[in-house]
Amino acid sequence: MTILSVSNQATARAVERHADGVVEYVFPLPGDLARRETAMRLVAAPVSLTDIASALMWEAIPELVWELGEQLDGAAATLLVQPYLAAAALRIAPDIPLVCDAHNDEFALKSEIYPDDEGGHWLLRHIEATERLAVESAATVTATTDHDLESLSRRYDVGGHTAVVPNGVDTASVAFVTGAARARRRLALGDAVDIPAGRAAALFVGAGHRPNVDAGRAILAMAEQLPDVTFLLAGAHSRALDRPRLPSNVVLLGVVSAERLDLLLTSCDLALNPMATGSGSNLKLLMYLAAGLPIVSTDIGARGVDADEAGIAIASLDRFPDAIVAALGRPDADRVAAGRRWVEQHGDWTAIGQRFAEIVVDRTLP
Repeated sequence: MTILSVSNQATARAVERHADGVVEYVFPLPGDLARRETAMRLVAAPVSLTDIASALMWEAIPELVWELGEQLDGAAATLLVQPYLAAAALRIAPDIPLVCDAHNDEFALKSEIYPDDEGGHWLLRHIEATERLAVESAATVTATTDHDLESLSRRYDVGGHTAVVPNGVDTASVAFVTGAARARRRLALGDAVDIPAGRAAALFVGAGHRPNVDAGRAILAMAEQLPDVTFLLAGAHSRALDRPRLPSNVVLLGVVSAERLDLLLTSCDLALNPMATGSGSNLKLLMYLAAGLPIVSTDIGARGVDADEAGIAIASLDRFPDAIVAALGRPDADRVAAGRRWVEQHGDWTAIGQRFAEIVVDRTLP
C-alpha cells in the first residue's frame, strides 16, 4: 500500500516507511502555496485548513500530481482518507474504484468551528462541494459512526455501498492498569507533576481542534467547583487555554511524549471527555478504556461507543461536576474491566483493519 499525503510543514519527511509494504510519500506545500494557506488561515482564525487548501491547490503541486499518476497506474482502488483529494484522484484515474473513508462528516464538523461570516461561508461551500464529489463518486463510503453515515446519506446522493468502520487503538500496546499497580504508577506521576498528596487526578487528552479547546474551557470552569481534584490537560488544545489566572488545581501539560502519555493513562484516577460538539468518534475515549481508566463523558463525546456496555458514565455538561464526584467516590473495577473488554472486541485496529479490507475487496473491487 502506498500513502500520499499533503503537509503544511516545510520540513516534513519526503518518504516514511510505516511497515513492510506500507510507504508514505509526504508532499509539503510549496512556498507560494504555503503563503496562500497562511493567508487563508486569516479567514478561519486559529483553525487548521491544510485539508481544504490541498483540495483547492493540488494542481499546483507537481510532485504530488506526478506521484499520483505513478501510483494510480494499475492500482486496484483509490482510498480517500477524508475527501479532500477526490478531484485529483478522479481527474488522474477516473476508472479506478474509489473508497471514501470518512473519518468525520467534514461539512458538519467544520460548520461548528469555522466563523459565521463571509470567509467562513466561502470555505464551507468548498468543503461541501469537495465532500459531495467524494461521497457521490465513491463505490464504497465508510464512516466511523452510524450518526455520521446517516448524516452524509441525508446530505448527499450516496449511490455506492456504505459501512461503519469505527476508530480504534492498538490494544496490545496500551497497558491495562488498575488497583495497586495504578497506585504505584501514581507515585511516579507525583514525581513528574505537582499534585498534592491525597488529591484525585482527572485527565483530559485532546488535540488542538476547537471542540477539544471548548472541552478544555469547560473543565476550567468546573475545576473551581471541585478544589479537591487536580485536572491534568494534555495535548495541543491546552496551549489555547493558557491565561493570566488558571484555577490552582489545573495543570496544562501541552503536547506530551508517548512515555508521558502512557504514565498519565496508567496513573490518573479518572478520565474526562466533556465534548459539546464534534464528528466522527473519539480516539481518546478508546485509549482511556484500553488503559483501565474510569470515564465520565457527555453523550456526544461517547458517540460510536456503547457507553453502557463499556462502563462509561454519561453526564450533561451542567451535571458533569456531580458525575466526577460520584465516579471518584465509587471506584468500580467491573466497569473498567468492561471497558477493556469492549475496546478489545470492537475497537482493536487488527480486527477493524481486517473488516475494512474485507469491505474494500468484497464491495469495491470488480
